[in-house]
Amino acid sequence: MFKQGAFPSQYIRKMIEEGQILGSQEDAIQPASMDLRLGAKAYRLVSSFLPETQDVLTKLHDSDAYGSDLVMYELDISKGGILEKGSVYLVPLMEELNLPEDVEGKANPKSTTGRLDIFT
Repeated sequence: MFKQGAFPSQYIRKMIEEGQILGSQEDAIQPASMDLRLGAKAYRLVSSFLPETQDVLTKLHDSDAYGSDLVMYELDISKGGILEKGSVYLVPLMEELNLPEDVEGKANPKSTTGRLDIFT
């Protein structure tokens, strides 16, 4: 049976306790969601891409048919940083998921990103 919806904060806390959500902090939990935090590195990419049959990290560092990979450079954003407008970046999150087979997650940007002219 297919069900849709959001988990309440109590269930999100339980998922953290059971190791299904890793790296989350208590203050990130909202009534029916959780805030995700950017990691310390950003990767400036040549273009956006779909990983297809590979995981994202493998795809990032594999050479394409022209002998180049997708990463132009890596940027440490642990103490802040400036991202170029109109450029594509991949920023790994601090949180990781280890969800059961019958559970899927969805990331949705906050309204702040739209006001900042950022597509996520």
